[in-house]
Amino acid sequence: MKGRVQNGFATGIPPMDDLIIPTKDLKDPWKGNSKKIRIIYAPHHSINPENWWQTSTFLETGELMLELAERYSDRIQWAFKPHPLLRYKLEKIWGKEKTDSYYDKWANSEWSQYESGKYLGLFKHSDAMIHDCGSFVEEYLCSGNPVMYLVRPGGIEQNWNEIYKKAFDLHYKGSTINDIEQFIKNVLEGSDNLKSQRESFYAEHLTQPFGKSACDNIIDCILDRKKARKFKK
Repeated sequence: MKGRVQNGFATGIPPMDDLIIPTKDLKDPWKGNSKKIRIIYAPHHSINPENWWQTSTFLETGELMLELAERYSDRIQWAFKPHPLLRYKLEKIWGKEKTDSYYDKWANSEWSQYESGKYLGLFKHSDAMIHDCGSFVEEYLCSGNPVMYLVRPGGIEQNWNEIYKKAFDLHYKGSTINDIEQFIKNVLEGSDNLKSQRESFYAEHLTQPFGKSACDNIIDCILDRKKARKFKK
């Protein structure tokens, strides 16, 4: 939230108002045994070579992730939260039958669930996430939980802005099945070397200024010039 703009005011980002809602105020959408560790797998849709936003590792890791999920099903409850476009694109490559079978496995197993809608409650009531999406790089840090980013050769992460790169650096990185499994084991054991760094990043970059929501800050700036001057950087 830091910066100096002559004709600007520090108000915070309105979408963050939802992301910083306390966990207790959000409905828990997870099914199954609440004593299990809860991990989200959230793959991006950019599986086609023509995608300019090329971050997806799904064709390399998607089936392996399902195998790992089943392997650790006695200790972990899983949520499959793919980008909405992934299924459509996957059918073009895998075919409808194989794609349906894959999605059905996540949706119908006792140890997992398929999530296609809102994700605030899913995030806040989880324990960790594994993903290769763009927007989740910052958003999931609001949960305070450990997170792994699945990296691919020639990805576009180097083109992100300074804040996104800092958020990306607070992810554990996975490029092999061994990397992913080690992350899962660390989550189960409560090992999290990046926890304090994520907390510092959250306090510096993701909390709204002046102890108010971004929307309240914006309204104050519009309606009260004295308060507006207070916000100016």
